[in-house]
Amino acid sequence: MLELHGWITVREPYEYDDDDDDFLDDIVKNVELMIQGFNWGSGILQLNYFNGIPTITIAIQSNRKTSEVSDVFELCEYLKINASGSYGLIYMHDDEDLEGNQNNFIAYILARGELRQEIDTYLSPCIPRIEK
Repeated sequence: MLELHGWITVREPYEYDDDDDDFLDDIVKNVELMIQGFNWGSGILQLNYFNGIPTITIAIQSNRKTSEVSDVFELCEYLKINASGSYGLIYMHDDEDLEGNQNNFIAYILARGELRQEIDTYLSPCIPRIEK
């Protein structure tokens, strides 16, 4: 079973030119095109505006790791390169993880143009923290 939940606030790079008012709009349009191109059959990958701020919401629950997971990290790569002011968290648990993390949630942290991962301490280890 694979479970993934996340959110990303989309922001322009820190070094962008303030005179270019369309910069964030262009990034958001590209994000919308990427999301449409992924063509998910299940799960949630949406771009919405909250108080005028573009925010991506992500949720996946599947029997195994699918291409949808790759899509999420492709989107993160785009944002870390083109919209380095973007930030957010993605939590993933994969009970078939091949790197020894099958009993852990992994937190992926997008901030300041970097995507790093850490073992989550709130829900990990899954057994016994959330299961018997």
